[in-house]
Amino acid sequence: MKRIELFWNILYYCTYTLLYSCFCAIDPHRLIDNKYTRKFYKKENIFWQVLDYMKRTEEREKDFSPFILMESIGGTCIFLILLIFTFLNVIMVTTHIPLYSVVFRDVSNFIISFLLLVLLLYVPNQVFLFRNDKYISYFKQFRKERTNKYLKCYFLSYILALIACSFSFILIELTKDRIEYFANNAG
Repeated sequence: MKRIELFWNILYYCTYTLLYSCFCAIDPHRLIDNKYTRKFYKKENIFWQVLDYMKRTEEREKDFSPFILMESIGGTCIFLILLIFTFLNVIMVTTHIPLYSVVFRDVSNFIISFLLLVLLLYVPNQVFLFRNDKYISYFKQFRKERTNKYLKCYFLSYILALIACSFSFILIELTKDRIEYFANNAG
């Protein structure tokens, strides 16, 4: 369990690092707030007050950017969705049950499947990252070491998940006849 937690935090940290480097290069504050734009507008304007407040908040929160932390959850969710698709595809290939047609048969099946997917995306993030703010201690530990070793693990994990998911879709295509036969004769 500890290794899964470490792996999940590496995924989250690497996504955060990549997004942070992208967003720091394109700083919206610097684009909006410069000497030319300030010259044309009054300083008492509410827009400039909000912008100054946001800049002070970013300076105070030097450790982590809350906006990028929220965006980084997407990295772990995409990885988990790839794993779920791979798992479902392998089940379809081995049992020849057309799971996707069951999911999209009617609205109630779709809603139940969607809620199950949201639950499957929420639980690992809550358990491995956000309970007791585990990610903060891992981020501090990861920042002390070289980022390259974590990025290698990150990219290798995503590449392997993409290959596994692609291969499982190829397997479905190869066994499509059996799945269709089972679907036509079962119902």
